[in-house]
Amino acid sequence: METITKCKSSQRGAVLILSLVMLLALTFIGVASISNSTLQERIVGGTRDQQVAFEAAEAALRVGEAMAVTYTGTLKDFYAYLELKPGDGFDCNITRNDWVSPAGLQRNPSAPNCRVSSYYAELVASEGADFELPEVCIVSGSAAGTGGASECHSESFRSLVYEVEANGFGSTGAQTTLRSIYQVFQ
Repeated sequence: METITKCKSSQRGAVLILSLVMLLALTFIGVASISNSTLQERIVGGTRDQQVAFEAAEAALRVGEAMAVTYTGTLKDFYAYLELKPGDGFDCNITRNDWVSPAGLQRNPSAPNCRVSSYYAELVASEGADFELPEVCIVSGSAAGTGGASECHSESFRSLVYEVEANGFGSTGAQTTLRSIYQVFQ
């Protein structure tokens, strides 16, 4: 009996302390991995939000370019384009056919918007009545006119140059602005 009692008194809880240290280390590893996962989720969410904003702005840009084509088709006089002053122009009406926000977003982002204006409006305003619109046309597949290499012929297609600025928005505040210089042949 003496041996059993001696063995019990020699144990001092080393296994218990070692187990608690291991448990504490595993807890720190678990907390660190949860923090890392949360950070990764935020990064991915921000990237998705920025992508939504970019796609919305790109859709608005295409709508603005289509509106420039429509406006050019309504002009009776080619030089009526010069009547567009800085700040003039027209805003795009983005419809559900043009852009729909992706499903599964926390909040629905604002609808994208765009503005179409004369590329030359500021130059026309600064030069006044002396300004002549650079004539650009296509002759035999190449640019011609005062904005190109050779003279325009009466049967040549003429063009007008527009500036289209579009804004797209994400669901958590991301915003993207795209600008396009768009040439429309008449």
